Amino acid sequence: MEKYSGRILYKVTATLPYPLRLEGGPYNIVGNLGKAELSFETIRQTTYDTRLLIEGGDFDFKIDRYGWASYSRVLGYITQNHSVHPVATLVECLNQLIQNLRDMMSCFWLHDLEKVDLYQVSVESERERTEIGSWGRTGGITLPCTGVTTETEERLRHRLASREQVLQWRRLQLDAEDAFDLGRYEEAVLLGWGALEAACRTEIPRLARAAGVSAAELARRVAGKAPKRHPFSPEEVAEYPYVRDLVRVCCELAGTGYDPGSLAESARNAQRLRNVVTHRGIRLSRSQARPALDTIAFVLNVLRLPISRPPEPFDYQSWAEHFGKASFDFPQLLGTNEGRLVVVRIRHENPPDPLSYWFQLERANNSFIVRLPEEVDEDVAAALVVVTNDSFRYGDGQFPHLTIRESPFLMRGLLEEAARTATQSVHWAHAGMVRAQAGLPVQLACDYAVNSIWKGFTRLDHTIDSGDARFLPLCTRIASYLVHASAEAFQRFRQGMARSHRQISDEAVQVKNILTALDPGDPHSMCDALRTIHHRTTWLDSIVVRCPLEHAEYGTGKRRLQ
Repeated sequence: MEKYSGRILYKVTATLPYPLRLEGGPYNIVGNLGKAELSFETIRQTTYDTRLLIEGGDFDFKIDRYGWASYSRVLGYITQNHSVHPVATLVECLNQLIQNLRDMMSCFWLHDLEKVDLYQVSVESERERTEIGSWGRTGGITLPCTGVTTETEERLRHRLASREQVLQWRRLQLDAEDAFDLGRYEEAVLLGWGALEAACRTEIPRLARAAGVSAAELARRVAGKAPKRHPFSPEEVAEYPYVRDLVRVCCELAGTGYDPGSLAESARNAQRLRNVVTHRGIRLSRSQARPALDTIAFVLNVLRLPISRPPEPFDYQSWAEHFGKASFDFPQLLGTNEGRLVVVRIRHENPPDPLSYWFQLERANNSFIVRLPEEVDEDVAAALVVVTNDSFRYGDGQFPHLTIRESPFLMRGLLEEAARTATQSVHWAHAGMVRAQAGLPVQLACDYAVNSIWKGFTRLDHTIDSGDARFLPLCTRIASYLVHASAEAFQRFRQGMARSHRQISDEAVQVKNILTALDPGDPHSMCDALRTIHHRTTWLDSIVVRCPLEHAEYGTGKRRLQ
């Protein structure tokens, strides 16, 4: 069952590595990959490890990390939204339930599951049936909660029905408790401090907007003085300051009744322990880690930040605040009905890195973080965001891409960067062609990109030659914009690069000629482009072209590139 499409109903059963101690069901869950109706059954073990000196009986361990006494079996009826394996939908929806149950019961030993954690998996549809004997692995599996009360189950059902997601900072806090319980005290402090930092950086912008505090005023409160440059958004303000300054301002905005300065100062020792672990590699004891975690928990409890949040309509308020407008149907062009988009200023060294200083897009779950230079038109920025977002979608493994061959002899870091960047560039070029046909001002955006890149190179006092590991990723990145640029912008680029960076310019033009042959109506044309680019390099068999559209790999002794 390699292909799944349409709205077929699948019946999936699997055995978990630990007990959830949820009986019956069903629990209806909606995820990004589809919907699932899950029911659970607890299976009691009949034999036990002889070192436990237990003959048998109907009992549970308080923390049964490895399913010694019992484990759960799940039955799911799955409907997918996309062409994905139904087990992937099962795992996504199952993890939503586990995350909420873990939070409500404070069961830090519960962990998200992956496909590899499941045993005895079966997939059935009206067409066929597949059995997977065991995907279970022996390490990294934890266990469940006891005594799920009626009240807890009602809250769980309410959260699932409203599709509430446990926020990342709360999950980090529970991970910190889990690490402490396992004796990993350094990890516990790092995770605990990460939870506090993530909570403040993500929630302060929301608190500021709710209180009517502008980005400039927020920057003044955080720094204690007026900012030299007006920030693009509250998210930009919250991105860089010291965490204790953020705790102070968060306390002010939340109206806790505590003195903000004193509350921030109470976190000093936890920060000190975090720093000595991170910067000096100091090992911590239980007596050191416990007060730090308690302090962090106290601060988070005082701030009363939300620990879960239901899906919200797509929020591009930050974009409109900065530009004063948003392109027509901008949220729909991004292909999502939920999440948020925030704008922040590029921070770069001097001279800036030509690869990244003029535009960046980061996607974390449903959050879009756009880093922009000081001056850029809204229609240019919108086109860059939409096409870049499209190219990220291409990167889910369903389209042709470059990948590293599995080998213990390879140094993966530079190879992964080269493969990733070249693949993204080809995907970007193809996505730009598709969007240009739909009327998006892709040429205008690429003219801006090309002008910014060659002007950035003129500020460098050195060049990047073909022996540099950055050379090919740089040239393919530039080529993805050149293929859409106007003739005038192309000529300016050639002239601007001619004096000191002609080798980069020549190679980028060669790759641009390859990308020009892409067919916007045929995703498989990306395979031909990647094979041609690969053929021009010295990667040999280190990197291969993988084409899932025809289930083939190119670049090995079995399948040559051309």
